Amino acid sequence: MNGQEEERVQVLVAGAGPAGLAVALELAGRGLAPLILERRLVTGSHPRATALSAETMQLISGWGAEPEVRRLGFRCEHVMSIRSCLTGPEIQRVPFPDHVWACAQDYLETILAKRAATAGAQLRYGAELTGLHPADGEMLATVAAPPGPLTTIRARYVVGADGARSTVRQAAGIATSRARAFGDGISILFRSPLRDYTGDPPCMVYGIGDPSTGGVIVPTDATDRWIRGIPWHPERGERLEDYDQERCTALIRSAAGVPDRHPRIHHDRCHRRPLPGRPRRPRRRRRTRIHPSVRDGPQPRHPRRDSASPRHRRHHRTR
Repeated sequence: MNGQEEERVQVLVAGAGPAGLAVALELAGRGLAPLILERRLVTGSHPRATALSAETMQLISGWGAEPEVRRLGFRCEHVMSIRSCLTGPEIQRVPFPDHVWACAQDYLETILAKRAATAGAQLRYGAELTGLHPADGEMLATVAAPPGPLTTIRARYVVGADGARSTVRQAAGIATSRARAFGDGISILFRSPLRDYTGDPPCMVYGIGDPSTGGVIVPTDATDRWIRGIPWHPERGERLEDYDQERCTALIRSAAGVPDRHPRIHHDRCHRRPLPGRPRRPRRRRRTRIHPSVRDGPQPRHPRRDSASPRHRRHHRTR
């Protein structure tokens, strides 16, 4: 600790993605404005996910952020349209009935971060949670924020929203049911007026059925910003450096089916897409739980049931 005093907070949230910011907004609304740590230096700059469900929009409305999400988002058909190319005829349609709106994740994070700060949460970018252990009924968190020294934060509660390789989950001894990776992919962010060929509203995602190109094209705003996503196979010797401007342009043109377009490429990157897995119960108890009154807020009182009834016993076994 280098002789420095520990910083003390009531709630520490690891991760300032949509999940961490959502937790911060819910806590702030209950008078528990947390400290949020995020290892990135700024909010995300890549659209990544775009779909929002009805339940998510209800939460966003409760936080007062719905007008901004609707302004920066866009209306779309809640389906994946599979085609040989973007301008080709539709081969198959896969519905996404739970989704009601689209807003790119980089826009959403910016909106929620501003709302969380306004509600009283502290956001600390460039700070990564590197260690966590219990101490005297609380949690001691070790935080790295280069170029400064390691610091220590003492918190009553810690929320893990720090991704698939969560430091919080590992410290709590919570395993996942599936650990294998879903795959690797190249995600190319570009601008091009392709709405002229898709109609309005566009589909939420376009699956490219041509086996020579494959992947997807995803609209990420209401005008001309798109993602071209394709599988990437580093195990076969493929390198990220092989995807230069010329190759990325060719991949966009082949998927769009418009060879004379000149897309403006903003960003390309390789990213790992972990296969979602359900957390398992910890093998032993750790002091990394959020009390229900903090997690869920005040709960309504329900009429008492006869604890001897079979229905009541079944209810408790399935909780």
